[in-house]
Amino acid sequence: MGESKKNAGIELAKAGLGCFATLMAAVIGGVFLLINSDRSARVAATPTPAPTPTIAATAETFCTGDQTWLTRAYFPEDEIKTCWDQNDYLTGLAYSDGDWLAVMSKGTGFTNQAYVQNADLSKDKIREYWDRGFDITGAQYGNGQWVMVMSIGTGYKDQVYYLRSAFPDRDIQDRWNQGYHITVAAYGNGMWLIVMSSGTPYKDQRYHIDASFAADGVNDDWNDGYDITSAAYGDGNWLVVMSQGTGYADQALLRESVYPENSIRQYWDKDYNVTTEAWGADEWIVALSK
Repeated sequence: MGESKKNAGIELAKAGLGCFATLMAAVIGGVFLLINSDRSARVAATPTPAPTPTIAATAETFCTGDQTWLTRAYFPEDEIKTCWDQNDYLTGLAYSDGDWLAVMSKGTGFTNQAYVQNADLSKDKIREYWDRGFDITGAQYGNGQWVMVMSIGTGYKDQVYYLRSAFPDRDIQDRWNQGYHITVAAYGNGMWLIVMSSGTPYKDQRYHIDASFAADGVNDDWNDGYDITSAAYGDGNWLVVMSQGTGYADQALLRESVYPENSIRQYWDKDYNVTTEAWGADEWIVALSK
């Protein structure tokens, strides 16, 4: 629950601060891939993936490259602070079967970052950070608590979030009409969290929400020049947000029952970075972009 600057309710608003021709699908290393490309191919069926070992980053290895992921059975507070000291910022957060996964990245444009941890999302704390020039850049529910990531340097002009038990279709449409776009989506504790911002680079946006992950919809949207910018699983449905104007030259999608570490490393070698990740219905969804 939250409040609006204009009236009471469950909207919390902040004033202020601040191609794709055809698609290729392939199976690489036992991982289902959808690749947005200008080369023609067809979508392959999802194979049964082979388990891959979890390789945890150590103090000597994490945050030494352009991007790092951290998998922990606890929220990795100390590790995140270590990465902040190296000018890496939290760009992805997920929770899977008792484990937290954090993606830390360089070159984000952020100049400061914080996160708010609360079982019900502290509207007062979020407003406090908004008043200090931070914007919401990520959110995840896990282990009985919400974690909301807030950053300075987003370039957003204004921001609002909705916390609803039912997916807020009408609120999204209304905000689209006012020039806002979805920048964060998450689900937890029986509630959808949708963050919308103005001043994004996006030109247009659409989304798919269905019990099955909308692979065909992603294909069609890639053809129309859209990219995956958010994904979340909740209330038995996959939400995939597609946006135009991301600036990405290419995008790939990995789907696997375990976190696709080896495939991500292969894409890192090709100058891709993880830009969206989500866990739901026993499946990881990871989008990589360059």
